[in-house]
Amino acid sequence: MLLTPEQAKVRSLLINIAQGLGNSKRIGRISYKELWRHIHPKTTWSRARTPMIVDLITNISAFELRHKRPPLNVLVTPTNKLYPTESWDDPVKGVRAHLKKLSKIRAPFATYAAAQEACWAYWTKKRKSSVGKTSTKELSAIEGARVDSSATFIKRNRKLVEEAKRRDKFRCRACKFQLSIGSAWIIDCHHKKPLSSSIAEIVTNVRDLICLCPICHRVAHTATPPLSVGAIRRARGIQRK
Repeated sequence: MLLTPEQAKVRSLLINIAQGLGNSKRIGRISYKELWRHIHPKTTWSRARTPMIVDLITNISAFELRHKRPPLNVLVTPTNKLYPTESWDDPVKGVRAHLKKLSKIRAPFATYAAAQEACWAYWTKKRKSSVGKTSTKELSAIEGARVDSSATFIKRNRKLVEEAKRRDKFRCRACKFQLSIGSAWIIDCHHKKPLSSSIAEIVTNVRDLICLCPICHRVAHTATPPLSVGAIRRARGIQRK
């Protein structure tokens, strides 16, 4: 199965959204209305166009599942909503069942939340691994955002970082995301105070470190000083339980 030019364009946009680089009001998500305006900037949006968007993004997601990647349709939601309104797991009318019908593959995610977290983790990791392979123009765009410092922490004091991760049970303090692939946990260690503001070159107190998922870590560093856990939640539209 090959994507049409329109599907390829939308897929590229959704990957940017997953990486926190896309042009949308909420980091990591995009509304149906915003997506429509990207595709048809000269055409007025209405809710009647939602089925057209759903058909487009589910076909893209079927393509992703065939290539063993998380479905991207879960990142497209109604305005001010964390998840799409369609049922995810209904055995007949659910989005998961529809994706299986299109792709012949059952999405290995129990909820919209799990599928979203998988998208963010996969494409953030993919972006990091491809930095050295991008063009000069692409690299400049990536450098426009603050790069996380987890690798620096590990080099400076691995024991301290591992202690912080175990304390937080490898779970993001902001969104509660927790995922392991094999024996590797997908989690970053974030310093609440920027290293650049400190004279010392070594992290000395585990209380200065908190666990954040890759997306929340990027969100934290969109401001100086970094955003607090509460501010990260507000930026991502996450309601504290």
